[in-house]
Amino acid sequence: MINLLKNEFFKVIKKRGFLIMIIVMFGYAILTNVIYKTVYSDLEQISESSYQGESYYKTKDDSLLSKVDDKTSKQFNKLVEQYDSGSWQYNYLLDNNAYNYLYEINSYELKLTDDKNNYEEAKKNYNNLLDILKKDDWRSIVKQNKEDYEKLLQTASLTAKKELQITIEEQDIRLDKNISFETSNKNDTLNKYISSKKELLNYENKDLEKLSDNDLENYEEIRRDYLSSEYALKHNIPLDDYASSKGILENFFNEYSLMLIIMMIMIAGSITSQEFSKGTIKLLLVRPYSRIKILLSKYIMVLINILMATAIMFIIQLLVGSIFFGLDSLKTPVIVYSSIKDSIEVMNVFKYFALNFLSCLPYFIIIATLAFCASTLFCNTSLAIVIGFVGFVIGNISSLLESFKNWWVKYVIFFNWDFTPYIFNNRPPIDGLNLNFSIVTCLVYLLIMLIPTFIIFKRKDINNV
Repeated sequence: MINLLKNEFFKVIKKRGFLIMIIVMFGYAILTNVIYKTVYSDLEQISESSYQGESYYKTKDDSLLSKVDDKTSKQFNKLVEQYDSGSWQYNYLLDNNAYNYLYEINSYELKLTDDKNNYEEAKKNYNNLLDILKKDDWRSIVKQNKEDYEKLLQTASLTAKKELQITIEEQDIRLDKNISFETSNKNDTLNKYISSKKELLNYENKDLEKLSDNDLENYEEIRRDYLSSEYALKHNIPLDDYASSKGILENFFNEYSLMLIIMMIMIAGSITSQEFSKGTIKLLLVRPYSRIKILLSKYIMVLINILMATAIMFIIQLLVGSIFFGLDSLKTPVIVYSSIKDSIEVMNVFKYFALNFLSCLPYFIIIATLAFCASTLFCNTSLAIVIGFVGFVIGNISSLLESFKNWWVKYVIFFNWDFTPYIFNNRPPIDGLNLNFSIVTCLVYLLIMLIPTFIIFKRKDINNV
């Protein structure tokens, strides 16, 4: 058996297609890293500086209304353009009421409205805002905001008090952690923490067990954002740091699963059929090995190729990632949320990668086995590869079946070959699934494919090959 495996191994790596796939993997990795560097490393938030506020006076003359809108937009754009995109002043302007202040001022001055009180209040607020921006002292702004919110807290309703307390906490964190309004990973993390904490207020008095699947999924997503951002802030860990070697490895199987599947299907779909198309199957069968051992060695090679393809892509990403981003980010831990435990776990990126690989392994094995069986049964490489990709495509659109509540849905392989929920302690996509059930289901599907394949191969007539 060892000699058979060695023979199959050298057959695979000597194929011209194998070398071409490695070159394609390199190219795909470079493209992926370029996209991450150009898209994610630029942390500037995409926002419309020509913000369009609501027109308050729709019953007035349309031409006058257009003049107010046009003048306000031009003034607001001119104000925003004074500051670098991503600066704290820029973000502070977009997140506050500068546009609305200008709109109120222009509405009064252009005779769209005659409300002088609103006009004077808007002008006062707008001038105060300009003074704040000129001071270039965001900490004083935060302190003033905190004082204002604390005053509001005294007369606010119970519901409003809870939101105000969270907003006051935001000001404290900014001062304590030195987080300004400028675009940065820390600012994004703080915003995520505050927004998710406020959203959780909506679930305070709800019975989670009575929530619909969609509502429960939304709740768990909010809890994940809240706990992960809370931990990241507390320990000064970059959250959602995509533009890094660590970030790409964290999303490795999302980015590279297609490349891996292509390599697996190409090898599995040709490993037997090419023996028939080239006529070398006769030379193989005259050796002192049973047909079962010969086919088994090929199937084991298909499984080894899964490990080999993943290892090659992993090494390529490390090499390319080190060129684009360096490797320092690999020291940053990954924050993982468990919906069942309602807690987070922190692990290094290599452990996270290994666990993700184990999660995807049943999926890879079943797709590769499908292509391998088709290759053996039909002795046609093209057909085997097509069948393998059909299985891959159907598997990716299987989520459409989640809406069905029938008893048989949990027996569909597509919901059992992803072990991510079990490894990371999350809810499975279908009620009634568990690790043991999914393992047995995957084994049953494998046996359904492999047993007929081995029986037919053992009895196959090769005289006419």
